[in-house]
Amino acid sequence: MKKFYYVLSVLMVIAMLFAACQKPAETETAEEVTAEETTAEETTAEEAEEAPEVEAPSAYQEAPMLAEKVAAGELPPVEERLPVNPFIVGPGVLIVEGDMPNWQSGIYGGELQMAHRGDFPPDVFIGSNEGYLAGAGIGIEGVQGNVFESFDVSEDARTFTFKMREGLKWSDGEPVTREDVEFAWNDVLNNKELFPSGVPGNWVSPVTKNPATLEFVDDWTFTMTFDDPYGSLVVVMAIKGWVGYTDLVKPAHYLKQFHKDYADEAELLAAIEEAGYTGIESWINLFNQKDVTNWEAHLEDAIPFPRLYPWLLVEMTEGALVYERNPYYYKVDVEGKQLPYIDRIVTARVDDVEMVNMRAIAGQVDFTRESPDIQQISVYKEQEEAGNFTAYIFDNHVNPALIGFNFESKDEAFKEVANDLRFRQALNHAIDREEINQTVYFGLAYPSIATPSDESVYDVEKANALLDEMGMTERDANGFRKTPSGKELLVYIEQAEYLAEHTTICELLVEYWAEIGINAKMEIISSDLLNERSNNSETMVTIGWAHVPLWSTNGWNDWEPSTIEWSRWANTQDEFEGIEPPAEAKELWELFEQRATMPTGSPEEQALFQKMLENYNQYLWRISLFTGINPLIISKDLCNIPEKGIAIATDYSMEQFFFCEGSGRN
Repeated sequence: MKKFYYVLSVLMVIAMLFAACQKPAETETAEEVTAEETTAEETTAEEAEEAPEVEAPSAYQEAPMLAEKVAAGELPPVEERLPVNPFIVGPGVLIVEGDMPNWQSGIYGGELQMAHRGDFPPDVFIGSNEGYLAGAGIGIEGVQGNVFESFDVSEDARTFTFKMREGLKWSDGEPVTREDVEFAWNDVLNNKELFPSGVPGNWVSPVTKNPATLEFVDDWTFTMTFDDPYGSLVVVMAIKGWVGYTDLVKPAHYLKQFHKDYADEAELLAAIEEAGYTGIESWINLFNQKDVTNWEAHLEDAIPFPRLYPWLLVEMTEGALVYERNPYYYKVDVEGKQLPYIDRIVTARVDDVEMVNMRAIAGQVDFTRESPDIQQISVYKEQEEAGNFTAYIFDNHVNPALIGFNFESKDEAFKEVANDLRFRQALNHAIDREEINQTVYFGLAYPSIATPSDESVYDVEKANALLDEMGMTERDANGFRKTPSGKELLVYIEQAEYLAEHTTICELLVEYWAEIGINAKMEIISSDLLNERSNNSETMVTIGWAHVPLWSTNGWNDWEPSTIEWSRWANTQDEFEGIEPPAEAKELWELFEQRATMPTGSPEEQALFQKMLENYNQYLWRISLFTGINPLIISKDLCNIPEKGIAIATDYSMEQFFFCEGSGRN
């Protein structure tokens, strides 16, 4: 196998590798760093039990570029641009102090250089995204108001009271008012033309699936009442699916011109035709185009759209996206400085992830988390000084490689064996996790909660015995096993290179499974084609990531088996009928629904989570290899950078990044 081939390179880089988790002036042993890596997530959760208390500043400050506009009469004073009670940032607010003990009030100015593959800039998206609520370090403890000033939960967890930030303003200077929430709820989410399947799932009762009742108590306070207890809603509104604020808060003053219930029909028809659509019924297409959600903030229609983000897209060129600070952003630090500290972000469009990494190594990228390849960590460490960056290794918010099975595959031979648990157990026992860990992750990855350790022992003899037991004893001309009914079997492992290491892992899987007589072949296809094949139930085995470390929050549903027909059956809000899964699989959805009614993290909810894991592990709905690690490349010019923790939480704290004193970048 490949283990001997890689051992020398692993030994050469391991000393450099561990420096990624520490300050440049410190040294630690490999054992110390490994322990820190595996407990970072636990430490983060413990230290974020309560939202830190920070004092409100007595006066406010603004960036010099905004002060110039105020002096020129182009902007009102900073005091008039901020809400009555701004969100106050200080030590431990955006990142827990244990992960970033040296928080500083920053220095204004500078341009953050970034890069992204294709059209979507993931690090800018996460760095700009704002939820209704927020917890430090994307944690579920100490959740507090964010876009909304505060919240309260009734004793029965059916009624949630939210207070809006009085004086909060859209990026065009217009106030955010109850009209923006009422428009979003009444005229968009509850509009049958825009949402024919009904109100989106976050805003329906966990059991009855009826939508919430939304009512205003006064101009700044409203309630959402559900049929059932909905204890997990707080986490849903803070972090689930990078939720943002764009479901419940929409700029009514801007969007009404595209909504048929408010717009002048002649003007609306003209706008429809100008956008390339035909007929008044196409107002739906126009409205959806103009209603820019958080996932669409990188598109051209975002430029005139009123937003609440720290930076606003202001220019699109063939080679880059340009963002500038939002003069009406609602956060300030403890010294009264309006955030963000950095004036501009310029993210270059490149053709592939490798080009992002090449730019980073050359010192042309100040921050990248999404793109670095763990297999290239030795190269990153070697180039740190020349490129003026530090290559860190933090915990990953996802398990980087999960092997999924389509139990309703249109390939009858695969469907026959995939639905036999012994087949999945055999494939799992055939995987040499130690070799993958050393080959791909330099031994730093650690076991996943989504696959039991006793079922993950590398045991080729046991794997072969399981296949023999299920009747896969007949072989084809090439020595590969046939199905119990005598069909020839070729298992396609499809992946879209979501992570660079997926190709290496798939190559190893092909080898491992060949050793037990399973004919497998890797196919690398585009993400669009993979989604299309998945939606058509044409896949067999896929490999991708999942938010396994966040499953305990009940805010993510990518625990679902990789079988679209089962998911369609479970989702009663769409138009698809789907195929009813077996009882043991249905239990997953039942447990998820029960957990949703309970406060996230409560003993009762976590007991159900353990039952869900037991089910997942007993039946191997998917095979998880590891809990992963995440390399980041960050310029040494940047301050307010965590020392450890979950990598993507660093993105979420981007508004407090600043260029260090003496860097010459301000």
